[in-house]
Order: sequence, then structure tokens, then C-alpha cells
Amino acid sequence: MRGGNPASPTGGCAAEVAGPGSGTGARQGDDPARPTTCRPASKPAVRADAPPWRGVRSSHRDTSPAVEPVRSFDPAGRYPTPVPSPPDTNYVAAAQRHLADADFLHSYQRLASADHLAGLAAECALKAILVGYLGGTVNPGGAPTHPDTAVRYGHLPKLWTQLSALIEGQASAQFAESLLGSNPFQFWQIDERYCAGDHIDTTRGGPSSARREAADRHV
Repeated sequence: MRGGNPASPTGGCAAEVAGPGSGTGARQGDDPARPTTCRPASKPAVRADAPPWRGVRSSHRDTSPAVEPVRSFDPAGRYPTPVPSPPDTNYVAAAQRHLADADFLHSYQRLASADHLAGLAAECALKAILVGYLGGTVNPGGAPTHPDTAVRYGHLPKLWTQLSALIEGQASAQFAESLLGSNPFQFWQIDERYCAGDHIDTTRGGPSSARREAADRHV
């Protein structure tokens, strides 16, 4: 048994005395004339690299390998958080994808999401014009920039005004007709993805809406 005297089948006290006339071994505590003095059993050796729950109550030798932690703490006491690299930026493909999904959702009268994706399609199309024709620079994971300005070209509706100013400065007649007129996305907001969408009706999200036509024209 665990923690007992190997010479004693009962695993009790380490010292045994012979009982009077019994011919068998009796534990020392059975003799009322003598005090009971038991020697505590020795603890089994535990490997220094063993897990704390192994080998504490067992006399067998622990042969399990040392357990390595799955993750270790950094010096600041935080788990290392893997940060995925930003995906490859392709404004043209993104514009086409958003516009196709906007058409699909509109066919099922999902006007709020269709209108939002139409705005994203136009936004990606404008950034494709900025990068592909006006000398803009792609910044993976961030807004594109232009070497001649200190502007970060982010979301509509401000993006429309920013790009119009850049086109005027470069006298880009190719895009002037499309961008120097009224902004059909002046009431579109990127934060509308957080709302219920009840304010978007057929006038704003319908197939003949100005912003839907603008998205289709630029993509």
C-alpha cells in the first residue's frame, strides 16, 4: 500500500513487536504498556521538471516527459497575440464584388444592405481611379495616399470631395465629368453598417437611385 512499511503487510507503523504468545507480528500500538511511536513513511522522490500533480501520492517513479506550456507570457505579462497580415489590396476586384452583391441583395428587396454595398463599390472604384490613373499609393491595411498631397483618402462622402479636388488640380478631363458634379453619396455614411437601416427606402436604395447609378457607372 502507499506510504507504508515494505516489511509490514498492513502498511502501518514501521516498528513491529511480537505479541505475547501469538507467534505473529503485532503492531506496536497494540501493546497498551508501550507508547505508540510510528515512523512516518518516506515521501517518494519527484522529478523537478514533473508537473505538480504527478508523483505526490504515489510511490512509483514518474517517467512522464516534462510538460511544456502551450504559450508563454511575454515580459509585459500578456499573451502574444498573432496579428494577421492585411490581405492584398485590389480596389477594382473589390468594387466589382460589392456591386454584384448589391444587385443580388436589391433583387430580394434588402435595400439597406444593397445601398451600403453600392456605396462601398463606388468607394473602391474611386480609390482604383486614384491609384491606377492619378498616381496614388496603396497602403496595405490603411487608406491610400497621394505624393502631392497630405490627404488620406478614406470613406465616402468625403472621399468624393477629396478626389474632385485632386482631379481639378491635375486637370484630369477623363474623370472630370463624372466627379466634378454633385455628389450622390453626400448622405451615405460608412457607419450605417451599425444601424437598423429603416431609413433607407426605395428612393435611396432603388435601382434608379442616383448613388446606385453612380456606383454602376464608376465600376
